[in-house]
Amino acid sequence: MLKNRWIITKKFPVSKCPGRFNYVIIPVDGCDDKEEYDVWTKTIFSKRNLAIGTYTDDELNPVEECYRYLNTDIATVDYTATTKVENPCTIKFSVFGYRFGEFPVLIDNQDMPFKIKRGDNILVQRRYDMTDFVWPQEDDDDEEDEYSDPILQDILGTRQEMQRCQDPEELVGPYFRVLYNLTTKRKSKSFPKTKRTKSKSNFGDCDKVVVTGITPITMDYDVQKHILIESPKFGLISCVADEFQPEFLAEEHDKVLVEQYFDANIGEILYRIRANKTLDNMRTQLLTTNGHVRRK
Repeated sequence: MLKNRWIITKKFPVSKCPGRFNYVIIPVDGCDDKEEYDVWTKTIFSKRNLAIGTYTDDELNPVEECYRYLNTDIATVDYTATTKVENPCTIKFSVFGYRFGEFPVLIDNQDMPFKIKRGDNILVQRRYDMTDFVWPQEDDDDEEDEYSDPILQDILGTRQEMQRCQDPEELVGPYFRVLYNLTTKRKSKSFPKTKRTKSKSNFGDCDKVVVTGITPITMDYDVQKHILIESPKFGLISCVADEFQPEFLAEEHDKVLVEQYFDANIGEILYRIRANKTLDNMRTQLLTTNGHVRRK
């Protein structure tokens, strides 16, 4: 993947400077094995008139400018094969949201709240400690409830700061809980019970995210994926990616940008994936539909 890839998540006109905008950008194609998942964003003042969901570098230059002088092709992922995992204890969901960026959500197999598939939009909650955590009471008809846009507005409109315990040794996060599948209208048993008011909500620190990958894992070894790509320009391309590489998220039928380059160290022509256009479209769609839900 191209390094230094960011995506525009917010855009605000500057009233005192007509034709100027403030952009908020967040990095994408990050590595899942980060020790910290705190959001790293940048705000840039610019005269460029770019749309939300545009991919740029950290100086707001469109990524397409980086492709211009490369020998590339838009190719199709023809086949993928993942290292066989016997009795996976955990499922890792790779997700992207306009607040939290890209991060993994780990869920024990026994604690799966509902079915989740790639491309689903889900609501996740970020937490940092267990000191004030209380499991909500469960209702027998939880699985039958559906939530309309006003409730989603109430959830995503909350901008409360996370309550952190004073003793740093008690911090166990951040970790993420899946609350609701907005695509299938299914909520988890831990969905908070709340009375919506204009001034208070107990949903906490939430983000609407799109699921970009699903990986069964164990804690014993890393998972690898063999990816076979069919390029009209370069022919068949074979590569292997481990689970912490952005390329690992590629699935069959994905459209990817591949580059042909000469490796002077070994004296051979090689190929690499520069971007996954299918995942790019997923992120852009999340941001341009109702990713910016605000309380009225």
